[in-house]
Amino acid sequence: MSNIQPSDLTPADREYHFFSDPKRMDHITLHVANGGSLIDISKAAMIPYSKIMAWIRADKVRLDAYTAAMDDRREWAKESVLAEIRSLGMWDIRKVIDDKGNLLPTSEWPDDVAKAIIGIDVSERYDNESETTNITKKIKTVDKLKSLEMVAKNLSLLIEKHDVRHEVTLDQLIMSTQTKKNEIK
Repeated sequence: MSNIQPSDLTPADREYHFFSDPKRMDHITLHVANGGSLIDISKAAMIPYSKIMAWIRADKVRLDAYTAAMDDRREWAKESVLAEIRSLGMWDIRKVIDDKGNLLPTSEWPDDVAKAIIGIDVSERYDNESETTNITKKIKTVDKLKSLEMVAKNLSLLIEKHDVRHEVTLDQLIMSTQTKKNEIK
């Protein structure tokens, strides 16, 4: 692989090197399928997005590969969002407190728990006479139940049933047709 940086080349040379690489489309589809975007590639290569997209569209094989990569990226995004929601619903408060109930330093929090905590309120009260300190810490977290509900719905574990029956009497049907006849006249 060459040590040439896109910024070292003229725009024409950048495009030549970019488009003449036989593995270029493989790199594009791999990047896109794993959650990346063509915009990222465009910026890194210093080539306008529209030129790269035109190059892809100019060849059916490239276009089909790019379309498949976009489908894969949508699936990747769905899986990523589901994993994130799942971690927000499954965290355990015991991972951020010690045996005495004290809050651990944030640097010791596991990533899944740190993502679920959206704020901490700390209030301190000092009693000057006896020199005691009262510290209250409140942890604000994401709605764990809502996260679990979203995961359960995604996995079809919760199915909402709606009663869509609508009973109409014969009199109501006759009246509706009479009203429509009067409107037409």
